Amino acid sequence: MFNQDERRITNAIKRAVNQWLDILKESVDERTPEDTKTLLWNNEITPARDTWNFIEWDVRNNTEYALFVEQGVNGKNYRYNKPKWNIFYVWPWARMFEQGARASEDDIRSLINNSI
Repeated sequence: MFNQDERRITNAIKRAVNQWLDILKESVDERTPEDTKTLLWNNEITPARDTWNFIEWDVRNNTEYALFVEQGVNGKNYRYNKPKWNIFYVWPWARMFEQGARASEDDIRSLINNSI
């Protein structure tokens, strides 16, 4: 079991992670193609929670083709539109989650450092 100081630190880190998750989702949404808006509408976060000795959270998109947009298919270039019908970029993959996470790395470090 956690003692009082450990619980305080854990709760502070969870609050910081949840703040970061909001930033991350916004960053991912900015990079998500909007051809049909289905991908954008299905970007989801699950708030931080502590389970045993870990703090867990989830960032996902359960759309059946989201993985193909994120990672590409056979190196073929696709037009990614944002907003609809305006070409955002042409590339073999969108990498909206990967790029969103990279863009917000400094945010999570600073939020955690400032919270404890």
